[in-house]
Amino acid sequence: ADSGLGFVASRDIARGELLIRVPHSLLLLGSSSVAELGGTNALALGLLEERAKGLASYWQPYIDVLPSRDFGTPLFFNVTERHGLRGTEVLRWALAREGSVIRTHKFLSDKLDDFPFGVADFTWALSIAWSRGFSVDMRAVKTVEGAARRPGLVPLGDFFNHAPEAFANVLSASDPAKEVFEYYATRPIRKGDPALLSYSLKSEPSNAKLLLDYGFCIAYSPHDE
Repeated sequence: ADSGLGFVASRDIARGELLIRVPHSLLLLGSSSVAELGGTNALALGLLEERAKGLASYWQPYIDVLPSRDFGTPLFFNVTERHGLRGTEVLRWALAREGSVIRTHKFLSDKLDDFPFGVADFTWALSIAWSRGFSVDMRAVKTVEGAARRPGLVPLGDFFNHAPEAFANVLSASDPAKEVFEYYATRPIRKGDPALLSYSLKSEPSNAKLLLDYGFCIAYSPHDE
């Protein structure tokens, strides 16, 4: 319960077993209009554009289950909560990120003729991209223009909760040849046990990184500094 919503095995799962396969056509990718600003900003704008369509958006059922506002990250802390971070690098990073969001929002407002999204909406969309985006390999997908590897939102895939690499039992992989994003069991998972994915890309994230991007910490992290 403390870890929130997440996947739990309803039966024994063998090592190497495929858990979820999501076609690339079901992924929510970034807006091509701001691709030069970086994949995360483009993904945030693409999410806002789809949310603004309401029921007309193909991804509306998925958008409806995303967190609405409060992510528990320092960007959403009140004055008292931020005071608890005084003297830490996390507060400095959070303030720098806040300033960057505001500057990027202003740039988009000036660059795009029709940009109806406020700073709060843009912060929300970026927080979704930071906390739920996966790196998707699109090299063999002929219908997709732009960067070969880009962040994208993977419906269902973002329900996997985090565990350090030593305890994670799920691995994700983007397969451009088959145009799918897949999740496999890296070890046997017993019925009733959670299916856990490490949120690390290149190195195991510290609690500072987990708090900044995801809004939680783990006890006795060996990766703190």
